[in-house]
Amino acid sequence: MWDSMIEDVKKAMFKHEGISNVEMSTFHQVVHAILIDRWTKSSTPLHCLAHSLNPRYYSTEWPREDPNRIPPHQDTELTDKREKCFRRVFPNADE
Repeated sequence: MWDSMIEDVKKAMFKHEGISNVEMSTFHQVVHAILIDRWTKSSTPLHCLAHSLNPRYYSTEWPREDPNRIPPHQDTELTDKREKCFRRVFPNADE
């Protein structure tokens, strides 16, 4: 989802600046760094757990709205971070 959003931002910026996708844009580099920093801050195990537990993402309509959407239970990154969060909350497997 974030990858496609970042690409959409890049396309819009390059179109507005009137340059091709292979050229360099200082403005795009700054915006890209900000977006990546923001993603890194929100991509924590707890955030991924909250995202994966949101019922909205398990509806049948949500994935159909965008073919690039992956339900949380099929997203490997979310699954890994969800499991990491559970391991932090429940460090003892007997609990």
